[in-house]
Amino acid sequence: MSPTRLAFIGAAKDTSPWLFQAITRTARFEALCGNDADLDAARIHARWPFTDLTKMLDEAEPDGVIITGPVARRAALAKQCLSAGVGVLVVGYPGSSRDLTRIQTLAQLASRPALVASPSRYSPTVLLARRLIESGKLGRPISMQIASTWRRSSNDSALIHADQVFEAVDLVRLLLGPLARIHGVMHGDGVMLAVGVTSDHVPVSLAFHSGGPVESLGIDWEVRAADGTHLRVTRDCRLTCGNGSRTDAAHTPSLTASDPVIELGYDALLKSFIHYLTSDHCTGLIGTGDDTVLATEALLRPGKPRPLRRYLRTDPLMAPNRPSHSLS
Repeated sequence: MSPTRLAFIGAAKDTSPWLFQAITRTARFEALCGNDADLDAARIHARWPFTDLTKMLDEAEPDGVIITGPVARRAALAKQCLSAGVGVLVVGYPGSSRDLTRIQTLAQLASRPALVASPSRYSPTVLLARRLIESGKLGRPISMQIASTWRRSSNDSALIHADQVFEAVDLVRLLLGPLARIHGVMHGDGVMLAVGVTSDHVPVSLAFHSGGPVESLGIDWEVRAADGTHLRVTRDCRLTCGNGSRTDAAHTPSLTASDPVIELGYDALLKSFIHYLTSDHCTGLIGTGDDTVLATEALLRPGKPRPLRRYLRTDPLMAPNRPSHSLS
C-alpha cells in the first residue's frame, strides 16, 4: 500500500516544527503551498513547492491537505480543497460557526473528511486525564482552571490568537463537556481573563497571555473534585492526580528525553487524519462541534457575559481509539 500523500498550506515559520516532523513520519510530504514555498519546502523537506493552490491540487494530487495560516482564510481554503475532492485537516480554529457549517456541508457533498482539531487533545497526557475523569478516579469535578501562554508573532495583529482560545475551549469540552456560558475581559496588551460554566454546571476560569517568555509557553490546567482530589497537568505534559499526599496517577515525561511529536499530540493527530482519509466510512465534519466554535467566537469578542446554544453534533474524537462514523 502506497503512503498517504499530504500537502500543507501556510507559512512554515508560523507553524510548529513538530507538525512537519509528524507529517514526514506518517505520510509522504507531497507538496507545500505558501508565499515562501521554495524556501519552506527546502527547509521542511516537502517534495514540491507551490504558490498557487489550484495548481497544487491539480498537479500534486494530494490525498489530504493540512491548513494553518491566517484564520480569515482557512474556511475558504478548506472549501477549495473539498471542492477538488481532497480531505482537509484544519489545525486549530476553523473560523466562525457559519464557516464551520459550510465546511461540514461541503465535506458531506464531497464525501470527504474535514477534521478540525488542536493537537493537544491527542496528547497522551490529555487522554490519560480524560480516562481518569471518566473512571471516577478523580471524583465529581467542581472546578477547572486553565492558564495558556503563547508568543504572538510579529505580523499577528490579534491580541490573543484564535488558536490559543480554541485550544483551551476544546480542552474544556473534551474533559468536562461544552461551555454553556462564557465571559471574557481583556486586561492590557495580550492578556485576557475569562470565566464560564459548563453544561454540567462546572465553573471554569481561563487566563490567556500572548507575550510570555519561551520557558512559560504552553498550557497549565487543573481540575478539582468534590472529594478534594485534584488533577494537574503542566505545560511540559506532566500529570499528577491525587488527594493530599496520596497520588492516584502520574505521567512524568521529559521532553528532552521523550518525543515532543508524540507528547504534544502531533503524531496521533496526523495518524487519525490519515485514518479518516483512508476509511470509506469517515466523511463529513469530524472533531470540533459548534459549541466549541461559538465559545471561541464569544471570547474573541470579549464583553458582556454570553449564553451559548447547545449542539448535539457527534464528536468521534471524544473516543479517539474507536472507528469514526459519518456525521451526515
